[in-house]
Parts: sequence; structure tokens; C-alpha cells
Amino acid sequence: MKRIAQLGACGLVLICVQCIAALDENTAVSHGLAQPDIQTLLEAKQQQAAGEVSAAGRWENPEFEYEQDNLSVPGGDSRETTLWLRQPLDLAGEKRLQRDAAEQGLAAEQSRARLEQQQWVATIRQRFHTALATQQRTELAQRHQQRLQQIATVIEQRIAKGEASRYDSLRLAQEIARIKSVSGTAAAESTVANQQLFSLIGVMAQPLEGELLPPYIATVPAATDLAQHPRIAALTADSQQAALNAQAARREAWPTLTLGLGHKTVNEPGLDTDGHALALGIELPLFDRGQGKAQAADARARQLQAEAALATRQLENDLRALHVQLAAQRESALAFRQAAQAEGRSLSAIAESSYQAGEIGIMELIDAYDAEQSTGQLYIDSALAARLIYIQLQQLENRE
Repeated sequence: MKRIAQLGACGLVLICVQCIAALDENTAVSHGLAQPDIQTLLEAKQQQAAGEVSAAGRWENPEFEYEQDNLSVPGGDSRETTLWLRQPLDLAGEKRLQRDAAEQGLAAEQSRARLEQQQWVATIRQRFHTALATQQRTELAQRHQQRLQQIATVIEQRIAKGEASRYDSLRLAQEIARIKSVSGTAAAESTVANQQLFSLIGVMAQPLEGELLPPYIATVPAATDLAQHPRIAALTADSQQAALNAQAARREAWPTLTLGLGHKTVNEPGLDTDGHALALGIELPLFDRGQGKAQAADARARQLQAEAALATRQLENDLRALHVQLAAQRESALAFRQAAQAEGRSLSAIAESSYQAGEIGIMELIDAYDAEQSTGQLYIDSALAARLIYIQLQQLENRE
């Protein structure tokens, strides 16, 4: 029965381990973008622009008019009743241009929504890899502490045999206390980083998995590719919208026609008749010809074209600079990783053998541990810096 209980307990442990699956970067991004508030934020402005498209360019509502005239005429009273249905006509095509302009506004909002989504993705990725780096720092400090505690046990055994001094034990105890403090600080930073990540993506905290060091990006996108960047696309659509608004404003110089169709009845002594009525009204553009609106819209179109050109050049410069930074940071991180993961020539292992052989003292042994731990820490810092640059490149290059 005891054996069965032990097997059952092991099974429960395995089930619990399987339930706490590690979280990778892509899953974190999926969870984050699925948050209702983020979805609402991304969709609201697009829906607003879509509503403006639906409202723009519609004809003005027809006007129904009832008119009655009562007159005194020889022999009695005269009553004239007229029913009118009046409709302004858009002969200048101003409404069509307004509708086209609104569609460009919708395209601009869709591009800005993509840009905002990319910013959310970049934020989630930054928080994910920051939390992953703090997790690795904590694991590194804990491994360092465990190795020091193991060598402390060996030293106590050597002291009991008279092969080491009490100084070695005391000095190593001080180093263990220091690394405990380092490990505690790293664990606290990891807790904070996890809270920032998991509160953003809306899931329960769990271990993280993934590669901290990013891949290398060999080429810089051409200028033609940057035209598809959401920021550039939004500015281009805004410019086209302003140009269409300018065209629509210039059409205000055209006369506006209003067509009226009606039915008229006349009742007076000796006469009772009815018939159809037709009216044509012309709005004369004497005072407001849309010059001011057209001038303002033309200026805005030129401004947005200039902003798009400047933004494109700025993107090109930023991409080149980030590529250079990424290459340098990756090279630095790879050098630290190669030093930290060197097989067959671990500095601490060599120092342990030399210490037990009496070739070095406790200070040299501690220095070897510190150097190995510092190298691992430098790798994590360099890899995280390279990853954050890589995330910026992903965002600027319009890559998911």
C-alpha cells in the first residue's frame, strides 16, 4: 500500500508539472492581443472612420413642403393649396469626392490601427524577454549559490581532516551570504517583470521559455518596401484625403440646383381645378465659393506629403543604425556565451581541482566562481540588449 501511495503521489506531481506549461513568446503575444480592451482600442477608431465613410457623400434629404394661400376674390374666397417635394442635386460631383476622401480616411485609420497593434506586439515582446532575462539571472545566481554551498561542504570535510583552515570556511561563508543577496535581488526583479508581463497579457503567471539571443538580420529593407509601413501608409492616405477634400471644396464654386415637384389645387367660386407644379432653384456661389477650404486642404496635403517623405528617410536611417547595433550587440553576446559555455575548460572546475590539490587558495577559488558568474551575467545582459534592438527592427520593418 505504501508503494502504491508513493506511485500515486508521483503521478500527481507529474500531472501538476504538465499543467504548468512554459509560456513562449508567440503564445504571449497571442494572449495579449486577445485582450478585449486591446481589441476594442484597435477596432474603435476604424469603426469611427467606417461610420464617416457611410455618412460622407450622401445626398441631402428631400424636403416636403405644404403651402396654402387664402384670398378674397369677387364673389367669395379663393383657396390655393400646393404640395412640394424639393431635392438638391449634386451636379458638381462634390458628394462623390467627399465619399472618396472619407474612404482614404478609413484607409489611414486602418494603417494606424496596424501601427498601434505592432506597438502592442513590441511591448509584449519587450516585457516577455525582460522577464525571461530576469528568470535566467535568477537561475544563474541560484546555480552559483548551490556550487558555493557544495564546495563549503567539501571545505568543512577538509577542515575536519586538518587539510584546510577555518579562514577558508569563514571567507566562503561571506561569499555565500553575498550571492544569497544577489539571488534574492534577482528573484525580486523577476517577480516584478513577471507581474508586468502577465498583467498585460491577462493570464496566470507561469515559467517562460525561449531563446534570449535573437537571430541575425542580414539585409536592410529597400525604400520601396518602406512605403508599405503603416506609418508611411497612414500619412500617404491622409495626404490623398486632404487632396480630395480640396477638390471637393473647389466644386463649391459650381451652382447648386434644387428641383421641386408639386401638386397644386385651386378652389374659388366658379372654379375648382388642380395640376402639377415644377420649380427649379439655383444657389448662386457669390460669397462662399470654397476658396478657403480648398486652400487649407491643399496646404494640408502638401504638409502630409512632406511628413511622409521625412518619415521614410527617418525610417531608413533608423533601420541602418539598428542593423549596425544589432550586429555589434550579437557579436558581444556570442563572445560572452562562448566563454560561459566553454566545454572541458570550465574556470570554476579547474579552480576546484587546483584548490583541492593545494595549488591555489580560497581567494583564487572565489575569484574563479565570480568570474564565471559575471561572464554568464554579461551574456544575459548583452543578449537582452540585442533582443530589444531586434524587436525594434521587427516593428520598423513591419514584421509580425
